[in-house]
Amino acid sequence: MLWGKGTLKRVDSLVYTAWAMIAGATATLFFCLLFDQPLKPPLDPEVLVLLAVLIAGPTVGAFWLWNIAARDVPLPLLNITQYLIPVCAILFAHFLLGEPLGGWQTAGMFLIAGGVALDPAVLGSLKRAAARLKKRL
Repeated sequence: MLWGKGTLKRVDSLVYTAWAMIAGATATLFFCLLFDQPLKPPLDPEVLVLLAVLIAGPTVGAFWLWNIAARDVPLPLLNITQYLIPVCAILFAHFLLGEPLGGWQTAGMFLIAGGVALDPAVLGSLKRAAARLKKRL
C-alpha cells in the first residue's frame, strides 16, 4: 500500500489495478506450476459467467475503487475502513441473502462501528467535515 500510494499519484488507478491483477495472476500461475497444481479451467458456461462476475466485481472493481480512494484519502483513515468489512458482510448477507441477524452479529457491528468512530483519524476527519458543513450553512 505504501508503494502503491506513491505510484497512484503518477499512474491512473485503472492502469495500476490492471498491472496488479496481471501480477497476481502471474504469481498464481507460477505457484501452481511450482507446486504441481493442476490448472483446469471451468468449462461449464454458468460457472464461467459466475467466475467473470467474481473477477469483475469483488476483485477488480473493489481493488480499483480502493486505488481511487488511496490517491486522495490519508492512509490511516483508509486503513481504518477495513474494519468495516465484517459489518458490510453481515448486512449484505442479511439483506441480500436473507440470513438471520442475531444478537451477537448486531452487538459486533455496533462495537466495530463504535471503535472505528472513536479512532483519532476518523474523529479528526468527522470534525473537519462538520466544520466545512457549518461554514456552508
